[in-house]
Amino acid sequence: MKFYIFALMLLTAAGHTLIADAATFYLVRHSEKQVTAENKQDPGLTQAGIARAEKTGVILRNIDFTAIYSSDFQRTRATAELIQGSRDTPITIYDPRKLEAFAEQLKNSTADSVILVVGHSNTTPQLAEALSGKPVAPIDESVYHNLYRVGIESDGSSTVEILTVPPISSPTDG
Repeated sequence: MKFYIFALMLLTAAGHTLIADAATFYLVRHSEKQVTAENKQDPGLTQAGIARAEKTGVILRNIDFTAIYSSDFQRTRATAELIQGSRDTPITIYDPRKLEAFAEQLKNSTADSVILVVGHSNTTPQLAEALSGKPVAPIDESVYHNLYRVGIESDGSSTVEILTVPPISSPTDG
């Protein structure tokens, strides 16, 4: 676990300038959600979820995102806002039901784009796979800690790294 955190810190400290990607995508599932009978369809974040999203923002603080995308749910918008922090980059809503078209839109990003996408357990690994053309294992609904970094080179080759964002506290509050 410490290796993943160290690797993530090195990656963040270096930014994307040391890597000759034409485009870099950071993909994260929304943080822990607080499901109740009243908000079952569109839950917000738990305290642990807020802490994890803030931690992700700290880890990615040196990344100058050219675009930030979120699906239109409380939990994804809140995660995106907490990662966004004080950046001026606006959050753009995308439709996770049209993932292939969204992946094609992202692939057509300009050179040197650095894009954050906040999604769901059933879309984030699939988007990493659609962007990279490499197999990416699905994740269970209980997995909140993966941070995917997809790099697409100017020659079309790609890389996928899966890093870990540890929780701040135990996610027992929801």
